[in-house]
Amino acid sequence: ADMGVHVPPMDAAPSHGTEASLEQMVTLHGGGSMAFIDKDDMFGGGTGPIIPYDDIDWSQASKILKHYLSEQNEHVQRGQKDVDEMLELIRRDVSIIDRIESRAPSSIREFLESDSFWHAVEARFSELDVDDSGSVSAEELYPLIVQLTDSAPWAVTESHCRSFSRLFDFDANGDISFRDFSKLLKTCILITSIDGTTEEERAAGHQVMAEAASVVEEVLDAVEQDVKCIDRFEAQCPEEVKSFLNSNSFKDTMKQRFSDLDSSGSGLVAPEDLYPVIIELTQSEPWAVTDTHCRRFAKVFDDSEDGFIQEEEFELLARFCVVVSALESLE
Repeated sequence: ADMGVHVPPMDAAPSHGTEASLEQMVTLHGGGSMAFIDKDDMFGGGTGPIIPYDDIDWSQASKILKHYLSEQNEHVQRGQKDVDEMLELIRRDVSIIDRIESRAPSSIREFLESDSFWHAVEARFSELDVDDSGSVSAEELYPLIVQLTDSAPWAVTESHCRSFSRLFDFDANGDISFRDFSKLLKTCILITSIDGTTEEERAAGHQVMAEAASVVEEVLDAVEQDVKCIDRFEAQCPEEVKSFLNSNSFKDTMKQRFSDLDSSGSGLVAPEDLYPVIIELTQSEPWAVTDTHCRRFAKVFDDSEDGFIQEEEFELLARFCVVVSALESLE
């Protein structure tokens, strides 16, 4: 299946809550007249009748335009919800991809083992890696997600891109490596090669996802309890671990990790940016950790309760991870 499609830049897509002034919603023509956008012809490129500027009933026009914007926002929200549901189905299918592969057409399975497949991976990877960084960012996956979900371009958000990227970010570094991308493309081809999943596969997928989520949640339960006892646990660590936690090396490492996770460069780490930390801590498959898990984990260390992790809060998080790792290695 061809997963390539040319779409407008992401910042050209409408977003929830988009507002525009009345003047921005009309086109200024020569001669001091305005052309109102015809609601029924909005996507056809036409315009309504030319109305002299002084004859415009701005109050009535404002009501019409506000109503139109409200309808369009509802339309956008429905589209984005459809993408949410599609990505959840993809998450489920990724969890049982071995089952799906076992009943894929033989021609597909043979292709996935061929040189032609790897040539396709190289070509598509190179096409998506627009900045030639050697990896594909979440945002660069945008055209692939539009194609795979069969969605309108404006329905796919940056949040969708990040969620999709995490399903295949096997080294949990925030980007899709060539190795990750080969698995991503293989999964896309397999999912689109079968005529839907069977009832048995759907049931198996839900069970696998529930079991994986349970493992993550058990670890988060332990984190919520153990962080209260961090000083006592640290006292049980070997002397070299205690020395490291009080060294400049730990501070430098912690600051570098914080900087790596601060994807926005704002000096704050958002809950979803903690995804790789949770993967390491829980030893889970990428598809098993959700945004809900990220928010729950962040809340444990968010003393300021501002919804983000500040650098001083991240120090406790990093200290906790080192202590837990050290104690587990002693068992």
